[in-house]
Amino acid sequence: MTPDGKLPPNKLLATDSAGQIVAIDKPVIQSAIASFATLKDRKLPSGVGGTGNTVDWINRDLNYLVTAGSTDNWIQLDTASKSFDLAEGSYLINAIATATMVDKHQIRIRREDGQVWEGLSTQTVSAASLVGQSLTTLSHVSESFEVPAGETQRFSIQHRIFDTIPERSLGAEVGSGLAEVYVICDVFRVVYKEVNF
Repeated sequence: MTPDGKLPPNKLLATDSAGQIVAIDKPVIQSAIASFATLKDRKLPSGVGGTGNTVDWINRDLNYLVTAGSTDNWIQLDTASKSFDLAEGSYLINAIATATMVDKHQIRIRREDGQVWEGLSTQTVSAASLVGQSLTTLSHVSESFEVPAGETQRFSIQHRIFDTIPERSLGAEVGSGLAEVYVICDVFRVVYKEVNF
């Protein structure tokens, strides 16, 4: 106890093994707050996926964002740079992207500092042999990582393909009258906050 009869800061009263009343450290209790987001490359009805690149990795379009869970603006979408910013927290990202009439393709998650997480390498039968037909395949990437406390980091979903029909290599339109979707990226976040009592 302090000279004025108060408990020191961050202390609680408890009993020890002998039944004596003692001051103990206040335990740190953390609460896990979960948040979810979905990013998409969502085109107008009958809009095509776009042109791929056989020389280098390109950022896939991301133009749609919906979130659930916390309301602290933990994810921000930048459609101009085709990227998204994540605030501090523990993350799991699952992304999938289409490619049409390509022999091989792969997607990856890339952080702005150059760190990458590789996705599935996808190879099909030779697209050139499928004259008059359309073959769309998917590449998938899944990864977990931390964004340190106090930081915000920028990420993108990148794609590399072996191209055969450039104007639709990133996805061919279905033409159903619904929006065409060529990338879906689900982001799951958990952040731990200290609970005061």
